[in-house]
Amino acid sequence: MKNLIYISISKKRIVFLSFLFTLFFLVNFSAFATHIVGGELEFVHIRGDVYRVGVVTYFDAVNGNPGAIDDTALVGIFSKRTNQQVLLLDIALSSDDPVQYTNPNCTIGELLVRRIYYAQEITLNRSLFNEQEGYYMIWERCCRNNTISNIIAPEAAGLTMYLEFPPLVDRNGRPFINSAPQIFPPLSDYVCVNQPFFFDFSGSDPDGDELRYRLTVPINGFSSVAEPRPPNPSPAPYPTVEFVPGINLNNTVPGSVPLRIDQNGIISLTASRTGLYVFAIAVDEYRNGVKIGEVRRDYQLLVLDCPTATKPNLAFQADAEPTRYREGTTIILDPNEERCGNLFVTDSDPNTVIAAQVKPINFTDASGILLQNGGNISGQGDELSLNVCFPDCPLNPNDPNEPYIMDFIVLDNSCAVPLLDTLRVNVLIRNPPNDPPTFVTDAVFDPATGCYIKEVVVGEQLVINTTADDPNGDPLNITVTGLPAGAAFTGETEGTPILNGQVLWTPDCNTLAPNETEKTFDVSFVTKDNRKCDNEETIPTCLKIKVVADTTQNRAPEINANLTFDAATNQYVYDSIFVGEIIDFNTLATDPDGDSMTVAFVPQNFTNNGRNITYSPLQGIGSINSDFLWQTSCEDLANPRNPQTFVMDFNVTDYDACGNADSTDQIQVRVVLLPRPNLQPTIRASLVYDSTMMAYCDTLTLGEAYRFTLTGDDPNGDSIQITGNGVGFNFTDYQMQFTEVSGRPILTTDFVWNTNCDQTNIPIGTPIDLKFRVKDFNECEGSLSEEIDVKLVVLPPDPNNTAPEARPEITTFDTREQVFVDTVFVGDAISFDVLGLDAQNDSVLLYAEGINFELSDFNMTFPEVSGFAPIQSTFDWQTLCEYLGDDPVVNPRREFLIDFIIRDFNDCQESLGDTVRVKLILLYERNPNRAPEVSADLTFDTAQDLYIRSVRVDESVRFNVTGEDQDNSSLFLKGRGIGFSFADLNMNFDDVFGLPTLTSEFTWQPSCSNLGFQNADTSYIAEFVVTDIANCDIIYTDTIKVRFDLTVDPQNNPPTLELQNIDSISTSNPNECVVRIGVGQELIIPSLANDIDGDRLDLSARGVGFALSDLGMQYQNKQGFPILESDFSWTPECDILGGEFRKEFKVIFTASDTTRCGLRASTPKTLTIIVEDATVNLDFTPANVFTPNNDGKNDTFYIPNLPQDDCNDQFQGVEIYNRWGQLLFESTDRNFEWDGKNASSGQYYFLIKYRNKTYKNWLTILRD
Repeated sequence: MKNLIYISISKKRIVFLSFLFTLFFLVNFSAFATHIVGGELEFVHIRGDVYRVGVVTYFDAVNGNPGAIDDTALVGIFSKRTNQQVLLLDIALSSDDPVQYTNPNCTIGELLVRRIYYAQEITLNRSLFNEQEGYYMIWERCCRNNTISNIIAPEAAGLTMYLEFPPLVDRNGRPFINSAPQIFPPLSDYVCVNQPFFFDFSGSDPDGDELRYRLTVPINGFSSVAEPRPPNPSPAPYPTVEFVPGINLNNTVPGSVPLRIDQNGIISLTASRTGLYVFAIAVDEYRNGVKIGEVRRDYQLLVLDCPTATKPNLAFQADAEPTRYREGTTIILDPNEERCGNLFVTDSDPNTVIAAQVKPINFTDASGILLQNGGNISGQGDELSLNVCFPDCPLNPNDPNEPYIMDFIVLDNSCAVPLLDTLRVNVLIRNPPNDPPTFVTDAVFDPATGCYIKEVVVGEQLVINTTADDPNGDPLNITVTGLPAGAAFTGETEGTPILNGQVLWTPDCNTLAPNETEKTFDVSFVTKDNRKCDNEETIPTCLKIKVVADTTQNRAPEINANLTFDAATNQYVYDSIFVGEIIDFNTLATDPDGDSMTVAFVPQNFTNNGRNITYSPLQGIGSINSDFLWQTSCEDLANPRNPQTFVMDFNVTDYDACGNADSTDQIQVRVVLLPRPNLQPTIRASLVYDSTMMAYCDTLTLGEAYRFTLTGDDPNGDSIQITGNGVGFNFTDYQMQFTEVSGRPILTTDFVWNTNCDQTNIPIGTPIDLKFRVKDFNECEGSLSEEIDVKLVVLPPDPNNTAPEARPEITTFDTREQVFVDTVFVGDAISFDVLGLDAQNDSVLLYAEGINFELSDFNMTFPEVSGFAPIQSTFDWQTLCEYLGDDPVVNPRREFLIDFIIRDFNDCQESLGDTVRVKLILLYERNPNRAPEVSADLTFDTAQDLYIRSVRVDESVRFNVTGEDQDNSSLFLKGRGIGFSFADLNMNFDDVFGLPTLTSEFTWQPSCSNLGFQNADTSYIAEFVVTDIANCDIIYTDTIKVRFDLTVDPQNNPPTLELQNIDSISTSNPNECVVRIGVGQELIIPSLANDIDGDRLDLSARGVGFALSDLGMQYQNKQGFPILESDFSWTPECDILGGEFRKEFKVIFTASDTTRCGLRASTPKTLTIIVEDATVNLDFTPANVFTPNNDGKNDTFYIPNLPQDDCNDQFQGVEIYNRWGQLLFESTDRNFEWDGKNASSGQYYFLIKYRNKTYKNWLTILRD
């Protein structure tokens, strides 16, 4: 099963075999510090004159003596010119970290390395470090591993690390800033004999200097066994290590491919014998072609005899190509062709994990190349497909024929380092041609000036519509300059075409000078397309806006009202209305020229001050429909008791384009306002009205809440106020509550009286008089009011209160002890309800108390409840052995007395209560306890002693777990994951408690996220435990385990793809088929994609070297679940052949599936469409005799089977001549008919003309 992960390769520097860093060392160290594996020096510029000097040593963590790790490192800095020491540094230990393996699964116990790092920041005086020959620094230490195979006496050999750096100033005394090269950190890998080995010893330079790599002989230096850490480093020259016979710099590590380093710093080796080998590399630093520095690294390689592995094999096929790529060729991807393909990887080793990389060769940024970074191969016969997609744009816009050159690298998970295969691929991306955009307006185009022209009159609105488009659909950007002041360009100025816009402007009178009659403004549009992969195209467009003065004759406006017109008084008349009503009518002003207008309201016999009058709108263009609203009031009348007539004028004025008033019109409106008499308001109470007592009457009981509602109204709609009080007392004297209210009717307010038994001042049994009043506020006349009386009689409370009753639902009652009795065995639960009753349905409180104990001490529960009777609460108790005491066998019985108490609450009477007692007898019955059993309805594997359930991703898992107990003891059934929680994986299982049989359901629907690393198969183990709660005997448990073997989708079967209506299928490749079609014929090829796994499908088609739409081919790509269907259709025309008789077009149909966990497979089919031109064949013999005698038989000459046109030769017409060459008939219609009119019997000849051929034959007319 191949599990794929998509990544984007984005590093500018693709580290070739980045995880092949290696460092291999050591076997046994002697006690005198045979521990050194290797190392190097650092020299890094920090800021100004501050530098960091670092010493990196690698220590054998298996065989080395920890006491041999020095607390400090002595570094000497020397002049290259004099070899004199300039500076001595004693650098403190900074860090101690393990060195990792490339593949942790390849870890071996005999090879563990630690990185010991010493570092110190120092300030260097430039005047002391100005010698142009430069400087070097060294660190010396003894000794190396005593099992090194390629040098003599390794246990006595020292190690000297060496670094050169340039002066801190150049020849002109200017600061020369430089940091030494930084070599990439190594890894703890080893070498397998006779197997290729690589790792990256390259580095980087902070200053961007050129780095050159070479092998060198390791330096021995002057340290020794006697003096492993010299107190003062020695100057150069330094002795090197002495190789054993047969070993030199060219075969430091012997093998069929000896140790070597390439120009990129990649170490390679195929070792031929095992052992431990020391070697060194030097990295030379060049700036502007001149060497300025050097750093060296010493290392060891451990060569072991490992199991033999085979390297993976790599192939590639582009989606646009019918066959797999042949190295050295170039794939050409034309515009609109698929930019993707697949790497195909095989490896005969079982369970191989593949990683993939891309390395750019003639470019640096690989971020545009999307590559699936790996997957799994089960073994021989399995093939891994990795999707790769290339950039949309060509590599070099200035050189359309320069391809992308890249190396695809696949690596397996072999130990010690991955084995790899590399395939160099050349891909040439074609860019479609860029056509310039277009910009047009609906103004008139003037060919003489090459500009659009639009004329506008001062004061009128100018609207010019614009449209910008691009034949390639490229995004557009439009800039506009030269717009007159006040003009605007609205719409889209950037985005995907089509972009529509408008030029909007209304030139005002200031646009033209007093002596000007016209003026032209030049506006410029620049339309630019933004091509993703090409240079932009820009087109300019000019627009001339001609502004002219308005010379038309003005016509006067008119104004009317929607009222009755009185011709006698020349007034509009509004119906008389009463004060308080609204005067509402409309005026309509119009102007035949559509000019701007204003309207005005002008009172004639009154003023507008203080009156609630609105009139709007007051201005408009061409037409103004205005509303006149007057909310009348008494203040509007001079005398509130007399009617009054109001006269008002409404004027309209129009204006020319420059705002000058031209003409007016006027109407007059007459309104009569009438006074309205005031009517008395009313007040009512929500009580019974006693007409005898002329009052509202009611009774209430002392201690109970009481309320009634008062409602006030006014027939005139005047504002009203409702007030009230007691007769001879205030409401507050008796704690009565009443809120006065005021406002527009209808108004309501409540009288509330909550009496209580402590109010001794309230008269009992005698009427209490209340009085309520409503008053109106009329603006025109004085206020009117109405009053009502309310009589209330307070009655004493009911004296016959009875005690409440508590009633437990227990049947046994002991009359001697006057208690309810029930018995329960240890381990059982008891539950019963207690009712609270009260004859008067008073508010009651029901609770329980233990006699000489607290209920909570024995986990007894009885919730306290309160409320109006009847009420209820439940007593619950789960008994346990411990409730009997320390020894249930000696004391097998215990009694518990519980009082259930109820009390009532009546405000004006004494609280009464009731208590009932319940005796619960807890008994112990000794029975031998047997262990419970737990099981699952799954298949049990006796060999592994667990249940096993195989499950696929998205499969629903559901089974029951059951707990049984032969003693029928209470059980507790629970489940948990071993090493995980059920919730983490969305597993569902409810822990349950109760009597057997006890069952709980386990459910799980695993997802892809539950799989292992890289979606690998994985297993989870769940544990289910049942515990019995026996009657005070030993508690037993039973446990089962369920293992879930979770797998990804079954082996992904590729989808099937069927093409119908084809002519033939290739015998060598069933995925290649052919269809033939003539020009002008319609081709329809139904395509059907299916997938036996039911995976989601993508069904698509593309042309090889062309886009389907460019040739008029039609096909709709489909996505969804099987079955997918889509029809390919095409009717080729002559221009498709380009003058040729026959042409082939290849269309690749692809059905791709995607499993739920991301696996993909695809099935391509290549359809070759052979388009052939028809051939005009004039080698035919039409009928050449006809008898035009009107008998309905053979009366005309026609040719029903004329040869069809082809792309190079088309029917032009027919001509008929007599024997002397006189033209009698001609037609360009291939369905012509000649009736022989005016032609006598005899012989004639006719010509059938095609563009390149002519057919000639005789024609005979026979007449009776």
